[in-house]
Amino acid sequence: MTIVVAGELGAVSLPPQPGASYVTDRRRRRVRPYLRHDRRRLTAPRLERRDGLLAVVRTCPDCGRVSVVPWSPGGAAAFVCDCAGIAARPQASRRSTIVAWSLALLWLLNVADLVLTHRALTDGAIEANALMNVFLRLGFLWGGAFKIGLVTAGVLFLWHERRRPLVYPAALLLALVYTLLIVYQVVGLTVIA
Repeated sequence: MTIVVAGELGAVSLPPQPGASYVTDRRRRRVRPYLRHDRRRLTAPRLERRDGLLAVVRTCPDCGRVSVVPWSPGGAAAFVCDCAGIAARPQASRRSTIVAWSLALLWLLNVADLVLTHRALTDGAIEANALMNVFLRLGFLWGGAFKIGLVTAGVLFLWHERRRPLVYPAALLLALVYTLLIVYQVVGLTVIA
């Protein structure tokens, strides 16, 4: 096991610990206390001075929780987080699956919205969205590329940030709003026809 000794401790003489090697931390700033799940990595425990005493600081690779344990020579106890990697993963996996399906539905409903908008415009309707109207004046291909590109960028951003708490309800809400929009357009097109 490698123990990273904080740089501000300097040349503190540490007794040898069986199976452990000490490495001086040369970073100028501390590691962020919360590591994101997307960029999860196993971090070596760090030895820092806390309240005038030496402490071992470890970060759980599963939940990002930081644990500070008083350091004792020869006391290399195994680090076990409360989450133990068991409860956090299935819930995150289930939420990621729901977010993935919601975002896929959102993208498909966006394509359906584009097709229905094109049909309504050819039947004589007027585009109410001022920004889309600017691109549609350049041609339907430009308007479609803008609409698909913008929603694709938004979907990719939400997928990248899927571990954040607000993404889950946002993805569901956006999919619901687009579903209602498609229903509104289908009902409106059948009334016009």
